[in-house]
Amino acid sequence: MSLTDLCMCADGSGMLYGEGCEEGWVSYGYYCYYFQDRETTFDTAWLACEGLGGDLASVWTAQERKFITDILWQARLQFIRPSVSATDFAWFGLHGTQDNSWAYLDQSTVIMTDGVLSSSSGVPADKKNRCGAFMGTGSLAFLDCKAMMAQGYICKKALPRVFATSSLLNHTIPSTTAPARAAQLYERVWPPTLLAFPTQTHYLAEDDTDSETGCAYRCFNVRGCMAFQVTCITSDMCRSLTCALLTHI
Repeated sequence: MSLTDLCMCADGSGMLYGEGCEEGWVSYGYYCYYFQDRETTFDTAWLACEGLGGDLASVWTAQERKFITDILWQARLQFIRPSVSATDFAWFGLHGTQDNSWAYLDQSTVIMTDGVLSSSSGVPADKKNRCGAFMGTGSLAFLDCKAMMAQGYICKKALPRVFATSSLLNHTIPSTTAPARAAQLYERVWPPTLLAFPTQTHYLAEDDTDSETGCAYRCFNVRGCMAFQVTCITSDMCRSLTCALLTHI
C-alpha cells in the first residue's frame, strides 16, 4: 500500500494541517483544540463542540490550562478576528452535577489541585448549575450555566496518529539461537502527505492498547496490516489508546 492509498480516503472532516488537526484547530499533546469567539450559553457551546466531533474541553494539568489561556486564546486575539478580549469568558467542559460534585462532559477525572482548576475567588460550595469558564488573563470562574453567557468556548478532541510501514527497515534479523525474525519500522504519517484520516473501509481490526508500541506489535503480527492508527481514549485521560489496524482497499 502506498501512502496515497492510505491518505486519500476523505472522511468529510476537511483537510488536515500541522500535526494532523483540521483547519482552525490547534494541536497540543495528543489532542486538537478549537477556540470559538461566539457569545453563547454553556448548553449551546456543548452542542457546538459535539457537532465538531469533540467536547467542551477538559483540563487535566496546569500546563494544559496555560496552553489554553496563554497560547490558544492569545493566538485568537492576535491573528483571528480579535472580537474576544482577554477579560471575557470562554466556556470549557467543567460542570456541577445534581449530587453537588464536579464532572467533565467527556467523563474524565476532574483534578482541582496543583493549579489545574484553582481559583483566586475560591470554589463555590453549591456546585449545581455552575459551569467552568476561563479568561484570557488566565483566571478561572464558576458561572451560572443557565443564566449567564460567555463570549466564547473551547472544544477539544483526540488527535488520531497514523503510522505506516517504512522502507528504512524491512528485513530479516539473523539469530544464532532462534529462528530468524523479520523486522519492520513504522513511520508517523504527517500532513501534507496525510490528507484525511482512514475510514472504516480500511480497518482490519480495532481494539484498545496501552501504547503505540503495542499497536505496532499487533500490526506486525497480523497478515495484511500495512499501517495503524492510535487515538487517545479521552475518558481515561489518555492512559490507554484505541488501536486500529489498517490496510488498503
